[in-house]
Amino acid sequence: MVTWTTKNGVEISQILARRCNCYVVRHRGRFLLVDTSRRTERENLTQALDSLGITRLSLLVLTHCHFDHTETAASFCPAAGCG
Repeated sequence: MVTWTTKNGVEISQILARRCNCYVVRHRGRFLLVDTSRRTERENLTQALDSLGITRLSLLVLTHCHFDHTETAASFCPAAGCG
């Protein structure tokens, strides 16, 4: 996992880096998940979120509708308060 912090204090972590890059953006106690990857990566994504102590998402962003970016989005909706 690669993490960097912007000069404004926004922390960005690349939590998956295979076919789909998935990121968590953390700022002021809120968490934004960018893309959710494929079904085969769901467990890895969940473990990465757990390792960062993230149990609730403020926002879920899907960059585009290809299956390798959105296939597991529905399973993260409860954590993001959607659907």
